[in-house]
Amino acid sequence: MFEVNNYVVKYNSGVCKVEDVLDGEKADFKDHKMYYLLVPLAEKNAKIYIPLERGEKVLRRVLTYEEATDLITRIPNIDTDFSQNDKLRELEYKEALQSLDCERMVQIIKDIYGRKKHRANHGKKPTATDEKYFRIAEHSLYMELAFSLGCREEEIPKLITEKIESAPARKEQ
Repeated sequence: MFEVNNYVVKYNSGVCKVEDVLDGEKADFKDHKMYYLLVPLAEKNAKIYIPLERGEKVLRRVLTYEEATDLITRIPNIDTDFSQNDKLRELEYKEALQSLDCERMVQIIKDIYGRKKHRANHGKKPTATDEKYFRIAEHSLYMELAFSLGCREEEIPKLITEKIESAPARKEQ
């Protein structure tokens, strides 16, 4: 269970603050269920109500500073495992985003980055689907990392690059 003033991540909303836990009747709902009242950091005027019983399924705590730095350090070693079939891959991207798993978001970004590079080498533009999921995964991941590391979202690509470049070289097997 989350408490008031906890920060959580919700799919399609990013980092949110738990503003309150209240009875549905107080929230003008016609039930007596308990709800989390969330306020997304990206939209301070928005309010999201999530039933407590669904909270553990659709929300998770924000990464700690240590977890965020560990994730960035592991980026070079995170492999991708998406289907070569366009329709299946799109479904896999959706599922990965909905899982709220930051490592899966890194996988999406790395997979699409590789696909974009391959297409560019063959004189092709990135697909609209790739552009869409790249943007979503990048924004979701960078927003959370920025929050966890106490910096701005625009600084995250540089931090990732610096961390990867300063990491010891991987031994080939």
